[in-house]
Amino acid sequence: PEQIFYATNLTAAIVNLRPIVPGHVLVIPKRVTPRLHELSDEEYVDLWRSVRTIQRKLEEYYNAAGSNVAVQDGVVAGEAGPHLH
Repeated sequence: PEQIFYATNLTAAIVNLRPIVPGHVLVIPKRVTPRLHELSDEEYVDLWRSVRTIQRKLEEYYNAAGSNVAVQDGVVAGEAGPHLH
């Protein structure tokens, strides 16, 4: 989709269509999995490396001194559907 602005072989980052704050993005594994612990070690490392890269770029772009990183791990944790983000 056109919202994808960053991708690796295992991870994609998309612009949130209903952002809570400026720079609100979703970083998701390409393989659909509902829970963090279900990622392979390779997927887990790639996801967090991607988060770090994107976080740095967003802080530069918005000239921000800090940012929030959150994981909605499961429907009861606020996940909108069965896909980790």
